[in-house]
Amino acid sequence: MHKFICTTAIALLGASSLPALATIDSTATQRVEITAPRDAVAAAQAVLAMRGEDATFDLSNGRTLVVTPYASYVEMRYGKRLSKVMRHDGQGNFVSRDGSLSLQFEIDRDGEARVVKLSAPASWF
Repeated sequence: MHKFICTTAIALLGASSLPALATIDSTATQRVEITAPRDAVAAAQAVLAMRGEDATFDLSNGRTLVVTPYASYVEMRYGKRLSKVMRHDGQGNFVSRDGSLSLQFEIDRDGEARVVKLSAPASWF
């Protein structure tokens, strides 16, 4: 029995030191794609196209959100809070510098941004 255990242990050690049987093709390129809904990107572009014009949105909680678009960012004013600068992330969202606030717009049939979604930590509201 002792000889069987020694033989098994040596076989296991030998097998663990062999290179893996699966070969990895080093010429293969790994590819990652990140996509955004076309509607979200189109809505962000429509908002940015309104440069310098205030857009006022009445939110479901009774507060008002005012968005002023500029070349590559928007300035957002929520209720009586100080305004926040939010940059377009290329995926259809406008995000605050610290990443805690996010705006996403939806466009109507005429290509106008009519609906906005504000995401923020509950403590921010």
